[in-house]
Amino acid sequence: MPFSKQDLQDLYSLTLEEVEQTLTSCNLDLDSEDYSEAEIEQKFTRIRNYFEREEVSSYLEAKKRLFQELAAEQSQLQQNSSDREVESLVNLIESLSPGQAEKIIKRLEARGSAISDRITAAFENGLITQLTSLAKSGELDRRINKSLGESRNTIDIEVIEAQDQPLLSQPKQP
Repeated sequence: MPFSKQDLQDLYSLTLEEVEQTLTSCNLDLDSEDYSEAEIEQKFTRIRNYFEREEVSSYLEAKKRLFQELAAEQSQLQQNSSDREVESLVNLIESLSPGQAEKIIKRLEARGSAISDRITAAFENGLITQLTSLAKSGELDRRINKSLGESRNTIDIEVIEAQDQPLLSQPKQP
């Protein structure tokens, strides 16, 4: 429901001059015929409340306070949005295989992403939980043994230590 200056005068028991000073403090156009409900709720009402509670003594002070609060609220909204995006990304990465997740984390780190540390920590915590669960059930041992058995059948690499440098021998043919 849009509000006219007359509506605001009646609703808040203000003079036309007070309404216009408040609108100016809200950075709202005085030439506008109507003001949206959101504009009135988010700005006009707040400034009027500052005066009613005697928290400000001038329109300039009210304007500064209003826009500081609006900036802080916007910052908080952006932070909350960013936190939700990070949480979604963490959930996605946790659902990937360790190899896939590691590739994504490395790409984020290469781009200097501030969230890569949080994602890495969350992924590591999830991986530790998953490994602990697999170890308790004995599944981890079965998977390791299966993997080692398969790799022994295809390639047998021996590490030879010679003069402080490990050398790899050629793979044995089956």
